[in-house]
Amino acid sequence: MFRTKERYVVDENGNRVGVILDVTDYENSSGSPEELESIRAYDAAKASGEKPIPFEQAVAEIERSRKRLTPSVSFQALKRNQPDYKGLTKSNMRQGTVVSINIAQAGSAPMSPVSEARAVPGKGLEGDRYFHQVGTYSNKPGPDRELTLIEVEALEGLKRDYGIDLEPRDSRRNIVTRGVPLNHLVGREFKVGGATLSGIRLCEPCAHLEELTRDGVKRGLVHRGGLRAQILSEGTVRVGDAIEVSDHR
Repeated sequence: MFRTKERYVVDENGNRVGVILDVTDYENSSGSPEELESIRAYDAAKASGEKPIPFEQAVAEIERSRKRLTPSVSFQALKRNQPDYKGLTKSNMRQGTVVSINIAQAGSAPMSPVSEARAVPGKGLEGDRYFHQVGTYSNKPGPDRELTLIEVEALEGLKRDYGIDLEPRDSRRNIVTRGVPLNHLVGREFKVGGATLSGIRLCEPCAHLEELTRDGVKRGLVHRGGLRAQILSEGTVRVGDAIEVSDHR
C-alpha cells in the first residue's frame, strides 16, 4: 500500500508553513484532542531528517499519490471536502461578511448567538468561555485559542455532501463568515468589524466537536472546519460587519 511520507512544506521565503500527512495517520491522530493532530505531524516531519520542500512540490507529490491510491471512503471524503472557491478573484476574495457571532459560558456549554461582541487581544471575545479561561482547552493557552471562524459555505457543503444540517452556532466557532476563503488567511492579517486579526492555523474538526453534535461532523468538516485567529487590536465585531483582508503577513 502506498503511503505519503511526512514532509515539511515551505513558502517562497523558506519558512515552514505545513506538513504533508498520510490520510490514515491523520484519521488516527484526529481521534485525540485537536492540537495533537498538528503536533504529531510536526514531530514526525522533524524526526524524518528530510529537507523542507516548496509548496508547489508538495502539491505535485499529493497529486502523484492520488494516482497510485485506490479510492477509499476516507480519501473520497477528503477530496470532497476541498473548499469550493469558484468565482473568487483576487479582488473579491478580499472582502466577506460576518453572518453570526457565537459565544459559550463554559466548555461544552451550548453556544449562543449574539448581535455583537468585543474582541480583546490575549483573551478572546468578551463573554466567551476562552475569554474567561473556562474553555475545554483553556489549560493549554495560546493565541490560537482567542477566536475561531468558519465559513457558512462550509456548513452548506456539510449539508449538501453529507446530509448533516448543522446550525452556525453548533459549529462551536465564534464567528461565521460568508464570501471569504478562510483557508487562505493562515499567516495573514485581516479586519473583522473594528478588530484586527491574524490567521494562525486551520481549525480542523476534532472528536470533541463530534461528541457535542453528531456522527459524521468530524469527517464532513475536514479541511473546511474554519480558522484559528489571534486578536491583534481590540474592537467590536457586529453581525453584518465587513471582513477585509490585508496584504500584511
